[in-house]
Amino acid sequence: MCDPASVLTVASVAIGIGGDIAKAGAQNKAAANNKAAALAAEHETLRDISLQEQQQQDAAGQTIMQTDRQARQADALASVSAGESGVAGASVDALISNLDADAARANEVTGRNLDMTIAQLQREKLGAAAEAQNRINSVQPANPFATILGIGGIGIDAANTIIRRKPGATS
Repeated sequence: MCDPASVLTVASVAIGIGGDIAKAGAQNKAAANNKAAALAAEHETLRDISLQEQQQQDAAGQTIMQTDRQARQADALASVSAGESGVAGASVDALISNLDADAARANEVTGRNLDMTIAQLQREKLGAAAEAQNRINSVQPANPFATILGIGGIGIDAANTIIRRKPGATS
């Protein structure tokens, strides 16, 4: 028969080991849940940024189309007005070329602005990925080595307790 103190010591060891294993499991589960939430948030952010990119591209395309339409209207108006006035030659050609050049410059600015906006949105995507990684890193899974050392410490403490209780043991 085992003495009651030894039984309590063994029970204490079992509870301690179970507690360490449960803590490790809970830590691993928290880390996994945190990672899943961080990746889901990153996915949503990337989707939103991609939508912004598409909207910016659509808006730039519409602006370019409108600029081209207005330039064609201005060219037509200048040509018709010149024709009705009986004016022709280099001055009319220069006016029409100037209108076309203005439209081309406006479209170039629109394109440059779009490129800069898309570049900024790409940097935001990188930032979202870094933020997700930081969030993932903030909750680490349990360290199996530390868990094993904790369980080993419980076993050593129990062994010391049992040894001290034996008759003839020195403290």
